[in-house]
Amino acid sequence: MLDLQNRVSSELKLGYLVAVVVVLFLLPYPTTIAILLLLQTGLWISFSLGWRPLLRIVKRLVFFLLVICASYAFFSTGDADADRWTAIAFGPWMVEVNLAGLVVALMMCLRVLVLVVASAWVQLSGKPGDFVRALERFRVPRFLAASIDGTIQLASGGGRGGGGKKAAARIGFRDIRRGRLKVVSEMVENALARAEALIADANPGMDREQLRDIVVITGIATAIMAVKVITILPGLPIAPGHKNFLIIPLLLLAAGLTRTRFGGLWTGLTVGVVSVMMGYGKYGVLGIAPFAVPGFLADMLLPLARLHGSRLLRLVQFGAIGGLLGLGRFAAKFLVIVLAGAPDMALVLYLPVLISQVVFGGLSAFVSLVVLDPLSRQTRAPATKGGARGNGPDTADRRSFDPISPQSIPTQESSKDASNQENQKILQVKQEARK
Repeated sequence: MLDLQNRVSSELKLGYLVAVVVVLFLLPYPTTIAILLLLQTGLWISFSLGWRPLLRIVKRLVFFLLVICASYAFFSTGDADADRWTAIAFGPWMVEVNLAGLVVALMMCLRVLVLVVASAWVQLSGKPGDFVRALERFRVPRFLAASIDGTIQLASGGGRGGGGKKAAARIGFRDIRRGRLKVVSEMVENALARAEALIADANPGMDREQLRDIVVITGIATAIMAVKVITILPGLPIAPGHKNFLIIPLLLLAAGLTRTRFGGLWTGLTVGVVSVMMGYGKYGVLGIAPFAVPGFLADMLLPLARLHGSRLLRLVQFGAIGGLLGLGRFAAKFLVIVLAGAPDMALVLYLPVLISQVVFGGLSAFVSLVVLDPLSRQTRAPATKGGARGNGPDTADRRSFDPISPQSIPTQESSKDASNQENQKILQVKQEARK
């Protein structure tokens, strides 16, 4: 097995995964699916990966597979000549089932299964860091590859000050109503501090401005990965999209803190790739989209928001933005069903999921109010200074937000005195975040 792993490079595996995606959606024929299924089964056995990971994949896909089957079993495929209806007895009831539809659904389910298994194979068959190095060789921007690598290390307990399991925190209705969300601020603060130490050590020759953005992206991506240990709104653990309550404000924070264009998108891509690589994703490589899409929307919508003003105004606008980002997350997840070729009835079956995603996205306004408060404080001074030049508070450039000063990141050029001064600035910002 080890010899085979050494022979198959990480670049070849990544290229194979891209080829599987292209072939599945350009040639969705039973013969193509059967060939890829046999090929993937052979690869899985050759690398001795065991059957437990496959069982976990099937368990995660159960709901999705049931939706696809229900969409075709009880409805027409769209071709009346191809439909084959038969009556099946369920106790005292006779139910009409479309056998032809079930065959179509089976092919769709196998297409998705092949893609997810191929993604898992790439993840499990390599060594830590192989995927990131392959991305770099495929001309993926260095800062994105560095962010992914850093997030993997921090999310798995690496980095200075990291490691060790922490007790799961809880956020209830009373905490939300009273704005007691200190656990979120502490989580972000800790993730940014760990990211700063790790990224600065790993990239000593990188441009200071770019290094700062990598710290922000890595830190917030790590915080999003840590959301799984927080119990949100106890009593609603199975409500789809309830993690939007924290994920959406953190993506908005990333969009506000980064100086590079599309900082929210890069953060979403980082979280999506790391989730797939660590086995958290349900739909394989397509699981990147539910993080990348809302990240992009955060970049587009945050500049339209007034970050200072009355509490009610900020709640309303953050609620609207959160709802749109929740809609974006649902649309990205539903993309899997669209690509699988499911009928319109699948959208009806997923309607409760859509409502839940949007509702929790809107409720995230209470967290955004707390998480983005340091940003709103820092825009007041630049906006006031710019008033003499005709720049009102609404036109303040969000790129001037600097909760983490780029000079605070240690580099070979920085002196000890400058470092001490910048560290004092960081402490002041962290104290504001705690408030």
